Amino acid sequence: QIWCMKITSVLNFAVIMSRRRTRVSETKGVARSQKTVTKVCSLSEERKESRVLDIEEMPKPFEENTVNELRSALLEWWDEDDGKQNQRATPWRTMMKDDIEKYAYGVWVSEIMLQQTQTDRVIAYWENWMKQWPTYRDLASANLDQVRALWTGLGYYRRAEYLLLGAQGMVANGGLPRTHDEWLKVKGVGAYTAAAIASVCFGERVPLVDGNVIRVFSRLKKINLNLKSSSTQKLYWQLAGQLVDESNARPGDTNQALMELGATVCIKSSKPKCTFCPWRSHCSL
Repeated sequence: QIWCMKITSVLNFAVIMSRRRTRVSETKGVARSQKTVTKVCSLSEERKESRVLDIEEMPKPFEENTVNELRSALLEWWDEDDGKQNQRATPWRTMMKDDIEKYAYGVWVSEIMLQQTQTDRVIAYWENWMKQWPTYRDLASANLDQVRALWTGLGYYRRAEYLLLGAQGMVANGGLPRTHDEWLKVKGVGAYTAAAIASVCFGERVPLVDGNVIRVFSRLKKINLNLKSSSTQKLYWQLAGQLVDESNARPGDTNQALMELGATVCIKSSKPKCTFCPWRSHCSL
């Protein structure tokens, strides 16, 4: 009888502890659920507020008279002293433009090399590349080992492979692309690179946006929005597009000048060189 009483007591204790653990578990579960709901609601509210903020503070496009003033001032700055004052001297800019295919090929190579790499470092590699393969047809006949060997030290080796594949594709498809849309079909060429080549080499009126352009417009119009937002990206492309609209006879120079402005004057530093900026009278900085 004593043993039965002990066994009964142990079982009762086990039941009581089990019920307590169940209640504690349920309480923690509810707490976790409440925290999760609170976190989700908080994120939802933040996103909602962000979307509202984007809509309320989204800057408007340039007015027509402002576009003309900005473009005129930018090109005047670009042309100063026949370009010697504000244009960095790079070998791809000084190439003879009478052979348009060779010129476009040289610009294409430079744009791919300049991805993730500073201009000063690229120049020597570009010159060696053009000596080794002066045309896209010459490049197409090379092999991957040769291309990689010449690229050694520049980093991001996939870019070299893209140049080789691009050149081989051009030979297979009948020639070097001439339009923005055609360039987009070339391996490794995105919207920015396609626009740069099409506007600079072939005079196509297409805008381009890179980090330099974003920085210039952000300061010019006091834009402080989420750069990852599609609406924000659309705004930057829209602003750049206004500068190379149908009234622009020099889209390539305009695009180059805009990038150069960001790279040499409206620099990343907290102290941009505003004194030398052709847009200082329009800027919100």
